[in-house]
Amino acid sequence: MKQLRIYTDGSCNNLKPEQGMGTGVTIENSQGVKLFECSSLVQAVYGKTTSNIAEFYALHQALQEVLNNYLVPSEIVLYTDSQLLYEALTGKATLQEPTLMTLLENIDYCIDRITATGGSVNALWIPREENKACDALSKLLRHANIQH
Repeated sequence: MKQLRIYTDGSCNNLKPEQGMGTGVTIENSQGVKLFECSSLVQAVYGKTTSNIAEFYALHQALQEVLNNYLVPSEIVLYTDSQLLYEALTGKATLQEPTLMTLLENIDYCIDRITATGGSVNALWIPREENKACDALSKLLRHANIQH
C-alpha cells in the first residue's frame, strides 16, 4: 500500500473576517516528493470566517484531492498544527460550533470513502514550526487579496 503524507494549514485574520480565509495543502509520497501543492482563498464557509474553519476546510480540500486524483488504497498520514482539528479527528474533542461540525462530517465522509477501499487514515499533531510551508501557502493568497 502506498503512503501519502498530507500537510494542511488554514489562516484567517479574525479581527478582519472580510479579508477571507486562506488554506494551504501539500501532498507528498513516502519519499517526501511533492505530488500536489495548493494555496486557496476562501471568502466564507456557510457565511463564517475563522481560523478554525480555515483549518478544517483545508483538510477537506486535501482529502477531496486525494479522492479525485490519487489511487487508493493508500496509507494516508494527516499532519496538522491545529490542536482542535487533531483532537476532533481523534475523538478527543467534542465540537459545538455548527460550521465546524458540518466540516468534520464532510471530512469523516471522505475518510470513510478512503477506508472503504482498504486504505487507512491517521492524524498526527505537529508543532507549527514543522508546518511552515503550509502556513506560508495558507497566507499567500489571503495577503495578496488584502493588497488589491
